[in-house]
Amino acid sequence: MNIDERITKLEKDSNELKARIDVLSRMEHYVTPAELAKILHCSKNHIYIQIRSGTIKAVTVGAAIRIPMSQFETNKSPNKKIIRKQSEPENQVEKLSIQEIRSRVFE
Repeated sequence: MNIDERITKLEKDSNELKARIDVLSRMEHYVTPAELAKILHCSKNHIYIQIRSGTIKAVTVGAAIRIPMSQFETNKSPNKKIIRKQSEPENQVEKLSIQEIRSRVFE
């Protein structure tokens, strides 16, 4: 394999990996009520109460309850100029701190 073929193969592999990273970065991250309770340092029962009241959105998969973590993220203001890497997606999302999440859940 000569150098040009190798460069072409590496560029192709690089593009495939970038495409896979893009798909993975758009995937939703879910946690269980127990995991969220551990993150927020509260009881699992409190999380279930917040789910029933609608404060925390959750989905049911069979008998399992999963909580999408995207509900605890907020979009950055569009007026801010964001300097980002070329590989980063256009829609920037700013994650809330644990204190901000706790203030939302315990309101």
